[in-house]
Amino acid sequence: MQFRRIVVVSAYIAASPLLVSAHPIKGVGDFYAGMLHPLISLDFVLPMIALALFAGQQQRKAATAAVASLPTALVIGAAVPAVFYCSFAAPEWLGPALMSVAGLCVALSLRAHTMVAAAVFAIFGFILGISQGLEITPAMSASKFILGVGCCGLLLTTYGIGFVRRLRRPWTLVAVRVAGSWVAAAGLMVLALSGSHAPR
Repeated sequence: MQFRRIVVVSAYIAASPLLVSAHPIKGVGDFYAGMLHPLISLDFVLPMIALALFAGQQQRKAATAAVASLPTALVIGAAVPAVFYCSFAAPEWLGPALMSVAGLCVALSLRAHTMVAAAVFAIFGFILGISQGLEITPAMSASKFILGVGCCGLLLTTYGIGFVRRLRRPWTLVAVRVAGSWVAAAGLMVLALSGSHAPR
């Protein structure tokens, strides 16, 4: 019940455009801003947690591919706005949609071939990376911020894989799937709340 309340509150916060539009953290270096900023963006950290758990559910080769492809794709995606000097607003439904899909993959405990897993993690990482790259300002060191984003993704992925692989009892594996289902539910609730707040 307590976990359900946390998910509902998280979904409501993520649906609020004033809170979702977080800006890079002031008072720390650009590298650490790149590491910490993703952790305060629910539309980034929840899909990343789900992807990390999903990677932990895979066979060893697929999990290794996730460790390589996801952080790399985050870096490439975050570099796109800086390299091409582009600025655009990502659709509001994109983050919740990624959250829902990633959570659903965990809930279903899907197993993917190594190349398929690498492609899936790369696509997710690229899209999530772009969302972080859009936060880079001219006063910041883009390279340091992007490297921080990549390190954040690497740590989340490796810790998620390690966490799932240390689970042995059947009920703990079921708990991981339940967590994935709640992430998916949070994404769906955000989509529903965003749709209800849309101008008619």
